[in-house]
Amino acid sequence: MPDPSDQQESIPFTPVPLLRKRRRGWTPDRQRQFIDALARCGSVSAAARQVGMSARGAYALLDKEGAESFADAWDMAAMMGMDATRENVIDRAMHGAWVPIVRRGQIVRMEFRYFDNLAIALLSGRGRDSYEVQEERRQRRKLRHFWRDEDRKRDEQRAAEEAAQKAFEEECARQRAEIEAKIAKQRADAVRIVAF
Repeated sequence: MPDPSDQQESIPFTPVPLLRKRRRGWTPDRQRQFIDALARCGSVSAAARQVGMSARGAYALLDKEGAESFADAWDMAAMMGMDATRENVIDRAMHGAWVPIVRRGQIVRMEFRYFDNLAIALLSGRGRDSYEVQEERRQRRKLRHFWRDEDRKRDEQRAAEEAAQKAFEEECARQRAEIEAKIAKQRADAVRIVAF
């Protein structure tokens, strides 16, 4: 029976623009594969491993310039992945699953087991915490982006003020030079008149 998660549509997003193109880097195709893997499993580390990258690199990609669409797709994929994982856990808790029994590094038999601990964990309401954590991460990321934009605006404003101050000082120096030249000319003219 085909896995329904394999038939899900990809989440549309605009890949993060990168300054340098590297063959083993976060290419647009690799970014799409990562988002698809994250939507299937819900784990950033596992999704990054599936595309041959690190989780640290994935998080760094989130903070790059122009990553807003990628971040939104990340949030959606993480939620979809958590839902898929939760459904899998509920299915295993309620219907059981075949588990390999390993002795000395070899599978000796398969046993069918029910997972009461999973059912208890689900019924205790611990699953909501993952959504709260995901929302906190999203809010922190938005806050980091907000402060990064504020820093950029402040730097641009400071640069504009410095440029205006420099232009003002240059204009003052030019006008001072013109006035001094006029005064020197008037003195020279006055000396010539007295000399006659």
